[in-house]
Amino acid sequence: MASMDSATQQSGTAAAILCLGVHAIVFWLLRVMALTSHILAVAFAAVSLPLCLKLTYDVVAICMDDEPPSSARGERQQLLLSRAHLQLLLTDRDFDSNDYEQLLQLDEHNVAKSHGASEGDIDRLPVVTVTETMLQGHKEATGSDAIQCSICLEDLAVGALARMVPCFHRFHPECIDLWLFEKAECPICKFPAIG
Repeated sequence: MASMDSATQQSGTAAAILCLGVHAIVFWLLRVMALTSHILAVAFAAVSLPLCLKLTYDVVAICMDDEPPSSARGERQQLLLSRAHLQLLLTDRDFDSNDYEQLLQLDEHNVAKSHGASEGDIDRLPVVTVTETMLQGHKEATGSDAIQCSICLEDLAVGALARMVPCFHRFHPECIDLWLFEKAECPICKFPAIG
């Protein structure tokens, strides 16, 4: 079993090194082509960048002991960048207000989907009982007499249970638990709520 894990790890390492080598060669070629002909560089990027992204995706799948997914038309469409996006990526100038719409469109392709926390992750967050000392410390720090649950906007009374996220914001457990199922971040400061 240990030799199987070692072999898998070695093949994953070799695949990662191969992937890095291919990326380095492609981006070096892209840079050289951009110096001579922007049109040639854009054409090369349109072909090579989606292949590099697919290679990276497959290497990650191998390293995680998953089967690389089969190539599907929808996946290829997600990887293809428009000519305008490629020109924007390859430009040697600073971005200005004229690039705003293109940058927004480019960013839309890179937005990480917000995932909620699992029930187990939420249960691992501490639940504390609100005490007079806690209220006094809050009053000294903020000048406010009460700690308020920012979700339901009700005060956390002495003796009430409060779930605390890593940034030390506190909420009613029933309020924050529903939030965390949707988004694994503090609703106040957006700090990741799950380690």
